Amino acid sequence: MSSLAANIAFNIAIEDHGVTRALRDGTVPIEGVSLNFVDIEPIVDAYRRMVRNVEFDICQLTPTTYMIARANGATYKALPIFLSRRFHHAGLICRADAGLKSAKDLEGRKVGARSYTLTTAVWSRGIYADEFGLDCGHVTWVVNDEEHIASLPLPENAVRVPREKTLISMLESREIDAAFVSKKDVRKLPPGEYHDLFLNAAELEREWFGRTGIYPMHALVVIRDEILEQQPEAVRTIYNSFQSAHDRWVEHLDSGVELSTKDRSYRDLTLVVGRDPLPYGIAANRSSIEAMHDYAWRQGLLPRRMSIDEMFVGDFG
Repeated sequence: MSSLAANIAFNIAIEDHGVTRALRDGTVPIEGVSLNFVDIEPIVDAYRRMVRNVEFDICQLTPTTYMIARANGATYKALPIFLSRRFHHAGLICRADAGLKSAKDLEGRKVGARSYTLTTAVWSRGIYADEFGLDCGHVTWVVNDEEHIASLPLPENAVRVPREKTLISMLESREIDAAFVSKKDVRKLPPGEYHDLFLNAAELEREWFGRTGIYPMHALVVIRDEILEQQPEAVRTIYNSFQSAHDRWVEHLDSGVELSTKDRSYRDLTLVVGRDPLPYGIAANRSSIEAMHDYAWRQGLLPRRMSIDEMFVGDFG
């Protein structure tokens, strides 16, 4: 039972995830706390407003962006709440005429991504290096958007092009050999002229997870340090309510009834990761957090290493 004496209001910017819907619609009440959901489209605008101006009390961020910001003195800290996850052996779309059959073949080539610190790119570079021996320094990374943390310098082997040059257009004009392209954009490409780097990606992902226990996260939740210091009971109440909404969502996945397209994809993931495809807490996520931090460090994105205790509120799992 919460000991909060009065209703405390916080503004929160997160996407409308199935795992948090019971919080949004009030099915899971938060005793003594009122969350004002601020809907921002696209969500990357919320990321930038948070890391540049700390505009929200609670905010969704990508783990890469968060770790870079925290290592550089950000005044907010992550709760061990992970709102989005997927594997990364799939997702790099290659021109069929580029002759790319494995990650090692990317050396000497040009690979496109929306930004260098794109979480998909960070996870993928780490996996390609560890599992397939890619020297990421021998790849030219072509980006067409700003980094969320605008002051972050690009490495020498990264090139920024004008935003109007889309990843799709650069693939079609043969300016780049491969790119991290969304499933929506992949459908715009002529069939037969492009392929995923790994045709057996699902098999590779299953084996990799079974061997390493690493399950890539894409979105986490941060909260301002001032709230952590001044309202610790409210923070615990918020976390517990997120967990209750999460537990309801897992039960909904179990039922298999009236699942959204996104929820069906998570239900499919349970065949690989187990019943809960979005586990919260430090204990269940330690190896994945450590891998993300290690990849960011090795790719030159962090000025220093950090402990999990420095990055995450640790009393919840």
